[in-house]
Amino acid sequence: MKKYLSSEVARLPGPILVLGASGFIGANLFRCISAERDDVYGTSSKPFPWRLKECDDNYIKVVDLLMDFEVDNLLESLKPKIVFNCLAYGAYSFQRNTELIYRTNFSLVVNLLERLSNFDIACFINAGTSSEYGRQAASPLEGVELTPNSHYAVSKAAASGAIHYMGSEKGIPCANLRL
Repeated sequence: MKKYLSSEVARLPGPILVLGASGFIGANLFRCISAERDDVYGTSSKPFPWRLKECDDNYIKVVDLLMDFEVDNLLESLKPKIVFNCLAYGAYSFQRNTELIYRTNFSLVVNLLERLSNFDIACFINAGTSSEYGRQAASPLEGVELTPNSHYAVSKAAASGAIHYMGSEKGIPCANLRL
């Protein structure tokens, strides 16, 4: 399996950008891909993130992704072909700032897709959540209606809708994965 995964990762167009690389999912994804390639970059909102302490700091970009000019600078400097968005806010009970939930999980996704429409990207992959299914989140079938039951779930479901729209109507290669 490792050999197969290595060959598939090697075939991906680059550079590759992992947004939220200091989080649990983002860090694991970043480490997995960067073990096979040298054109993988990750973002963190703080310098020296503990989940990435063994990684080369030259590939970790400290950036506030809620600041448009910082996003523009990041995209312009890297010109990524693949973007994995592993950013999330509101999944933990102590993350209660409703405005920040929507800015991070919905508005940022829309802004990223709008900006990426000006680049020649191969794909944008968003880390959604099973929380989009609400009380049906435990092993839902794919066709189950989304019934979000928190601001976090609503923001992630809204991002999923925006991703569908941008892909089907604007032709941006993108997908939402409900992890």
